[in-house]
Amino acid sequence: MTRISRVTNIRETRLWLALSAQKSEDSQVLAPNVASLCVDAIDRMKAMYAYAPQYTLHDDQHLLRTTELMGLILGDQVERLNAVELSLLILSAFFHDQGMVLSASEFAALAEDKDFQLFKNNWLLEHPNYGETATQLGKAELTTERKSQLAKHLAELDMALLTDYVRVTHGHRVADFIRSTYGHDKRIEIQKANLAPLLAKLCESHTLSGDMLNPSRGFQYDERLGTYAINMPFLAVVLRLADILDFDRDRTPEVLLKSIHFTSPISLHEWEKHRSVAGWEITHDLIRFTVKCVHPAYEASTRKYMDWIDGELSTAMDVCRKQPRDINGYELNLPTHVDRSRIGPLDESYRAHDLEFSLSRDEVVRLLMTDKLYGSEHLCIRELLQNSLDALRYRKALFADAGSSWSEGRVEFSHFVNQDGNEVLECKDNGSGMDEEIIRNHFVKVGRSFYRSPVFEREMNRLKASGNNFDPCSQFGIGFMSCFMLGDRITIKTRRDYGVGHEWGTPLLVEIYGLSGLLVVRKGDANQPIGTTVTIVSRQRPSFIDPWTDKIMLCTVLKGYALATEFPIDASCTVPEIRETLSIPASYEKIPTLLEVAQVNGRICFEQDLSEVSPSLNGFVRDAILADNAGLPCLANAEAEWIGRNVLATQKEWHLQLCSGDRKLDYDHADGVRVCMDGILIAGTPGRPSSGKRI
Repeated sequence: MTRISRVTNIRETRLWLALSAQKSEDSQVLAPNVASLCVDAIDRMKAMYAYAPQYTLHDDQHLLRTTELMGLILGDQVERLNAVELSLLILSAFFHDQGMVLSASEFAALAEDKDFQLFKNNWLLEHPNYGETATQLGKAELTTERKSQLAKHLAELDMALLTDYVRVTHGHRVADFIRSTYGHDKRIEIQKANLAPLLAKLCESHTLSGDMLNPSRGFQYDERLGTYAINMPFLAVVLRLADILDFDRDRTPEVLLKSIHFTSPISLHEWEKHRSVAGWEITHDLIRFTVKCVHPAYEASTRKYMDWIDGELSTAMDVCRKQPRDINGYELNLPTHVDRSRIGPLDESYRAHDLEFSLSRDEVVRLLMTDKLYGSEHLCIRELLQNSLDALRYRKALFADAGSSWSEGRVEFSHFVNQDGNEVLECKDNGSGMDEEIIRNHFVKVGRSFYRSPVFEREMNRLKASGNNFDPCSQFGIGFMSCFMLGDRITIKTRRDYGVGHEWGTPLLVEIYGLSGLLVVRKGDANQPIGTTVTIVSRQRPSFIDPWTDKIMLCTVLKGYALATEFPIDASCTVPEIRETLSIPASYEKIPTLLEVAQVNGRICFEQDLSEVSPSLNGFVRDAILADNAGLPCLANAEAEWIGRNVLATQKEWHLQLCSGDRKLDYDHADGVRVCMDGILIAGTPGRPSSGKRI
């Protein structure tokens, strides 16, 4: 079984010995200077444990082991690297985690750091016990002992928040630290050129995605420093592999484990993963860890870690494969996958099954329909329309924020039968669109609307400052679930607009196969426009469609609910038996009052434009009252009379009674009052007065 030798200082490592063995003047200057810088790095890393006790150890032993693992990974390739490449590898092993150490000024600045506040808001969403603890702590009836316990628990959660933030942001922090601290340090100058910029890029690379290690992202296979050529992508994958392969029990000593009350599930799994490692073997033919776990959760975590190593091995092979033909001598002779045969329970303490509790989306949809949240399948059209309107308003606000006007927004619906005979509903808009981050963090998480997220809240604050904010329709992030009432196969084409002056987002194609099936995100067509197109394919082929069996009722629904939208809506149904087209303008009709509909001439009409009340409102309020011959308000005149009928002892129900010759008729006023929010009908009888149809 291959183990890292117990080196006690940098001068005993394979890489430093290889550097010092080179006889060039540059290597003889670099070797002692590199050793001196490594001592600086060790001293600085000691400060991390004071504020991040939940980390696995990132002490001098981890830094030395990472350096030795680089030598093990490289094998004979060590002899082929030049003095600058060897120096960069050694220094990257000792400096890549320096971003985990916060200076006093950095720590103090977090309170005003917008990125930290955004991270904190998202973190608190994932840790509801924080809010519950803070609420309990504020109760006056608590005992002193209980207050102390809650305060301690809240402090631990604050520490867990900080360590998680440092964990995900230390990459760019270490790059800034190296550039500012060592940019003029003579110890890493060679041929009058400073290594700090390359070292900063190399250290940051271990936190980037593997597909960024290429020339288009600034990682050149033949970077030049003086007379030296440096293969930056190759050095980056060596650092990444060495860092991730330091998977050892020594990083989680028993004395520290017992002293920590873990509040971060990430840290808990990290510690237990490392403590379960009984041995490991790394050769050119085999990478295998022997891991004996006391709980299946730790085994699952360990296997995910092995998946991560597999991904890094794949990245390394890809980097080597894509090297230009004139780049020679940079190869890694390693297996493509980790052997998992020695990962399992300690002393048969459990039997693992790949099962977990989950909330059935099928049951969620059934409950939503049963509770009449949506009522009918076709009302998913209303939800799709609301999503499109939000996206259009967002994009319009982005243009306005940049001082530009944008009047091209529109929504297009279509209902047709595809070549397989299935009904298809499609909704297309040219709004702001989505990117992969929105899809991953909001779209696939039922109940978490992007428009109610801390990310969008920060965006809204920015837009509000320039007077271009808007209030989205979306509240709970469950509207899209209504689409599954019509069909299980859903395709979404989307591309995000980040605003004037910014590049458009990557075109994406999202494929959803059933409520409990897979969601696949692919790269879309390069010519894909900004906006979102949702296509829903019905579950079954209809044997016959007519107005009585039509579940989608596309044009009817839009006529009924899209009464005051500020963007035009086009709809087309090409199903032969129910063929219909519809164009709804970006305007609203003035709804006649009851007296106007009844053609009562003796009336007084009142109207108030809501935009005069508040610039954030649109529309109107209209009403009419009976008037006598003198033009004064009254309850009855020669044409009509309001009749009050007792319903309860203290309540009357009023009806308008019309006088026509010798007869008196009650006028049917079932139309009632229509009320719209965000242009969508929320109360009253569906339909514009001129539409002539009802749902």
